[in-house]
Amino acid sequence: MRRKLSEQILGQFRELLASGRLGPGDRLPPERELARIFGVSRNSVREAIRALEEQGLVVSRRGDGTYLSDAESAPFEPSLAGAVRSRRKRLADILAFRRTLEPEVAALAAGNATEPELRRLAAVLAEQAESLEQGRDDADLDAEFHRLLARAARNGVFLSVFTAVQDVLVECRAESLRGPARRAASLAAHRRILGALEARSPEAARKAMRAHLDAVEENLLGALDQADAEQS
Repeated sequence: MRRKLSEQILGQFRELLASGRLGPGDRLPPERELARIFGVSRNSVREAIRALEEQGLVVSRRGDGTYLSDAESAPFEPSLAGAVRSRRKRLADILAFRRTLEPEVAALAAGNATEPELRRLAAVLAEQAESLEQGRDDADLDAEFHRLLARAARNGVFLSVFTAVQDVLVECRAESLRGPARRAASLAAHRRILGALEARSPEAARKAMRAHLDAVEENLLGALDQADAEQS
């Protein structure tokens, strides 16, 4: 069975350590450089670094970068059940936050979106459908759809909050958690949300967004529960 991508990246980190290119306390290269070295996407690199942080193997310093832990005893184990459970709790917290914000954003957008904004949302969904057909990751398009909704809501506070937490929200779109079935389900949900906006129905938009987030939670947490069971 093909190893999980996170395990492959951790294995390549071990190789960097063994070669002397990285050592305890060293600063990691930029994400773009790591993606080139490992031959993966930057999203995959971010996901691996978050896993390393949860395991205490790296430390992120705001405005300075990410460093390998100084702890000599920190083992590079590719799979730890505790890290999976920690990640599950964090994703559950993120989704709880999204449920308090995004249904109201969708409702406001249904009443305030301009025709050009509706056309742009439709164009993003067309690109998302093309990515799905071609097997490409569509995390950026998924994020763009939700960002455009926040802008169309015409509420400066909602938009400021949504923009400020983008680095957190991206954790819901990790490549390893977005299989073809989930990407297809997200596209269908986005189309229902857009349909509610085009019908100028705030309640339908609110309901469609809630259903979308419920499905995202079931899919994401179900995937992590399965990973936890495999580690046990």
